[in-house]
Amino acid sequence: MSDIAFMSVPELSAAIHSKKISAVEVVEANAKQIDKFNGDHNIFTLPLVEEAKDRAKKLDEDAARGVFHGPLHGITLAVKDAIDVAGYRNTYGTKSRLDSAPATKNAAVVQSMVNAGANIIGLANLHELCYGGTSNNPWFGAVRNMWDPARMPGGSSGGPAVAVSAGCSAIALGTDTGGSVRIPASVTGTSALKVTIDKFSTAGVMPLTWTLDTVGPMGRRIEDLVEAYAALSGEPSRRPSGSPRFAEPSQVVVGIDRSYYLEQGRMEPGIYEGFVKAMDQLSKIGVKIVDVSIPLLHAASSAQYAIVLGEASAVFSGPLREQRPKYAEATQGYLALGDTLLAQDYIAALRFRQELWSQMRDVFEKVDFLISPGTPHAASLIEQEEFIWPDGSTESLLDACWRFTFPSNLVGIPTTCQPCGITPEGLPVGLQFIGRPNSEWELLSISAAVERELGWDFRAPMTK
Repeated sequence: MSDIAFMSVPELSAAIHSKKISAVEVVEANAKQIDKFNGDHNIFTLPLVEEAKDRAKKLDEDAARGVFHGPLHGITLAVKDAIDVAGYRNTYGTKSRLDSAPATKNAAVVQSMVNAGANIIGLANLHELCYGGTSNNPWFGAVRNMWDPARMPGGSSGGPAVAVSAGCSAIALGTDTGGSVRIPASVTGTSALKVTIDKFSTAGVMPLTWTLDTVGPMGRRIEDLVEAYAALSGEPSRRPSGSPRFAEPSQVVVGIDRSYYLEQGRMEPGIYEGFVKAMDQLSKIGVKIVDVSIPLLHAASSAQYAIVLGEASAVFSGPLREQRPKYAEATQGYLALGDTLLAQDYIAALRFRQELWSQMRDVFEKVDFLISPGTPHAASLIEQEEFIWPDGSTESLLDACWRFTFPSNLVGIPTTCQPCGITPEGLPVGLQFIGRPNSEWELLSISAAVERELGWDFRAPMTK
């Protein structure tokens, strides 16, 4: 049998239900990876290995009686430390909450996973307050990428991405406001799903914004996300096998705005070449790729910034304002910028969002999905502060890493991200499929089909 720590969720579930392996064995396999990597890679703010072993014993006792709690029975789950887990304190990645009171109940999304049998193995590290794209956490240590420990895993859900990449957990839960599950997936060779806005309750989840925040599953493969999404949505009967059209790549039409997503000179050459090669491979298996135009994408960054800055500043005002001096300097700077935002600029951003969606909706009349790279760059060095692109222009890390992800948040639509290649430097290249509102099953169907057809099953070199 393959290494338990890196088995897919369907493989694990089948083995547990057939009693070929136990829930305790799953935890023990993941625990070995945690012991091996957590100290140097700062994956968890709070590992919960012993607690997971105790829960696994109870799950195995239930299985011995023929009682299985669901498709995730005994499957380990890492939870971003911004999502409530009953009995444990959330830090949100900031030292000001080290002594915070334990959560009294699970966040709604955590409870859905637990109801399906998932076994929580730890609270995962993150960018402070989810407010950035690096996961260079000043209080718990910078999360390090399993492909190269000198590099970032992206953010803000860097810890959950590395937890699955390192074999510390089978699946994870993260949050996504401007790309925070997909940026890490893109640069760590893992997979993630950003869902339609308001698809899942955010009760018990630290807010960064009110109109952009989502919670989504993360895993090593798209097929892992399928099982996690089934548990979160409560719709197991609508798995990809129930969407035959989108399970067949030859029946799918995808669109790409090359002027935005393939702007030469503002992408790392290895990412550009890897993504173009992936598109060629998609064409060979029958996916029809057509050019589309969404002119407002080029002006969308200002609207995203206005909404994030304004709403985050409001979230961390009132009783929370007195905590601001305890945050990292960069976090304080973003919040201060939000304080200066004019109401008219925020309202203009909301109007722009509607106009952008109108353009995108028209495009979706002609294509099933949009496609893009996950990020315009591979995993960046931890000490890196900005990008110098081939055309000579410079860009901040945040502007660079979320350029291809934030439009999905701005208009509230679902998106998958999955690996599609390796750069000449040996780092992962990510690919996004972007869908209409509430098209999560269709997205998972095409993503799983492409994963299967192209044989993607990357494993980070350091884990071997």
